[in-house]
Amino acid sequence: MLVLTRKNGESLMLGDEIEIRVVRIEGDQVRIGIVAPRSILIVRGELVEEVERETTAAARPDPEALGKLSRRLLQNAPPSRPAPAPATGAEPANASGKTCRDA
Repeated sequence: MLVLTRKNGESLMLGDEIEIRVVRIEGDQVRIGIVAPRSILIVRGELVEEVERETTAAARPDPEALGKLSRRLLQNAPPSRPAPAPATGAEPANASGKTCRDA
């Protein structure tokens, strides 16, 4: 990390297109002005961190909510159907009643 000291009204350049200027200093707050092309996204660092925390929390499953959902799904599930009868070994017939080998 590069650390610079700037006074009120002074600026620094990032490349040829981005200027960061100290606009005002009041107590422990520094007001900064940024001149940059519209294509450059400028977001406060704490907002990025907050979104990352919320995204991580949203991706983490809630065991209590999953348990409730599971119970609701089981309560609303249709009754189970019996398993199909096992095949007898006979060949399936086509529409005319002939087996596949007879056709």
